[in-house]
Amino acid sequence: MTQGTYSFPATVLRREFSNVQLYALSMPQSFERVQMRNFARVQCLISVEYCWENDDRWQSGSAIDISGAGMKLSHGVFMDNDTVIALHFALRPGGKQFSLRGRVVRCLRAGVSGAGLYHSGIEFLEIPMTAQDEIVGFVFERMLEIRRLGEG
Repeated sequence: MTQGTYSFPATVLRREFSNVQLYALSMPQSFERVQMRNFARVQCLISVEYCWENDDRWQSGSAIDISGAGMKLSHGVFMDNDTVIALHFALRPGGKQFSLRGRVVRCLRAGVSGAGLYHSGIEFLEIPMTAQDEIVGFVFERMLEIRRLGEG
């Protein structure tokens, strides 16, 4: 294996408590490399209008986190992986409108109650550098805002 972050299924065989907590795990049968993010991500609540590519029926959802590479979209309809969607949103109320394309990289039912909500990881496609820079700027401003609120 090369350097990086990996994920694997295992069973906890025992725990040891001393100055640090130690776990003895079963021997993994397979490893999966986990790709680390290239952009910082921040929690938010942004209204998003979206529709499937080549469809004109827009639906409403909310971005619950965002980065320069994509967003986590909360919505009411299941979407298959690799579905391409059009996205319209503004980072701030009354702010500049972004019109981007995105690809669904995962779609999971939100919460245990399954109240008809899904959370999808959306990867922005062919995002213009200026739009990406504006989103990254928003992410860092929001991080500072969250930090200030936590300190106050």
